[in-house]
Amino acid sequence: MIVCNYKYKDKYMYHFHCSMVPTPDEPHQFLQIYFISSMVDQLNVRCNIQGTQQLKRRIIEQLQSFFHANNAVVNVFKRALERMPSDTHKFIIRADCTPIGEHVRRFNASTVNDVAAIIVGDPTKWRDIVVQRRSNIMPRVNETHRLYDALQYPIIYWQGQDGYDITLKMVDPVTDTIFTHLLLLLLVSINNLIDSIKSRAAMQCRYIEVFVRNNVPLLNEQQKQEYETLMQAVDNNTGGLFFLDASGATGKAIVISLILATIRSRCDIALALASSGIAATLLDGGRTAHSALKLRLNLNTIDTPTCNISRSSAMGKLLMQCKLIVWDECTMAHKKSLEVLNFTLKNLRRNNNIFDGLMILLAGDFRKTLPVIPRETPADELNACLKASSV
Repeated sequence: MIVCNYKYKDKYMYHFHCSMVPTPDEPHQFLQIYFISSMVDQLNVRCNIQGTQQLKRRIIEQLQSFFHANNAVVNVFKRALERMPSDTHKFIIRADCTPIGEHVRRFNASTVNDVAAIIVGDPTKWRDIVVQRRSNIMPRVNETHRLYDALQYPIIYWQGQDGYDITLKMVDPVTDTIFTHLLLLLLVSINNLIDSIKSRAAMQCRYIEVFVRNNVPLLNEQQKQEYETLMQAVDNNTGGLFFLDASGATGKAIVISLILATIRSRCDIALALASSGIAATLLDGGRTAHSALKLRLNLNTIDTPTCNISRSSAMGKLLMQCKLIVWDECTMAHKKSLEVLNFTLKNLRRNNNIFDGLMILLAGDFRKTLPVIPRETPADELNACLKASSV
């Protein structure tokens, strides 16, 4: 009736209202049609919008007469227009402001002379409907205004009665907060939470198992022999330090990935470390050794470096439970980093065996980059490599 709709990309709908009188050289539209002096002219304008047929014209004529006679909002707007002396005046419909002891229609009643129109510049609330006599601006009607339903659905609210209002009080108000419902939901499901986490982990293990089963047959003879030898050491739980030394493009990454996947498919823990960030990104769940083990950057200047990892920390618990540690591109690491790992594992597991009997797989090409030590000689670099370590 009074509100016009705009559809944007078939997704968004906006509701606006126009001024009461059109600007010069503009036709009457939307709300302005109600203020055409002749009822016949009003009917002609409405029928020419969509090119309606004669049968629809009779229906529109009946609806037009019905709204003029019964819709309170139409009559309020018509009387307000008669009392606006100039285009600088505006008509305001309060969203929910009603004087104490007065009727809800107090601000819109036709017998009121002091509030039917306001001067330009007077303050209004953001949810109020403010209609100007003549303007090319189309303000939006707020969805929480009490007359929004009457303006948007005039056939349903044919009397122009109030719709939803945020100030309406509930007959049986609900005092429970969302926080209470969330607590109740948490208490009900807390018993199943751990089982749900375990089942999700088991499902992931099954996915990894399928990956291993499909890719192990694709290994060549040498890769398969390396894979079986290393997995046998893991299964026997004998521990030890293993080297996977090979040049580039020989398939080291494939063997390492399958070993990690096989252990994780059993829901066991296997840590993937690397000396560089690029190498860490090539391993599933890989991290740099400095980040995971909290190694210091100046290992070459410290006599007895240590890791800042305690038994109660998350990384400490992970190291105590893991079955395998893979360290890729180990040739770039300083020998003290491996000695620090050995010292940390002994402390965490309370065991004096090398690496506490844990299996360590060092992968890399010992014919490539050695540890880089600033302002040192080649002899110092050779002395810092892993092969020179006491471990």
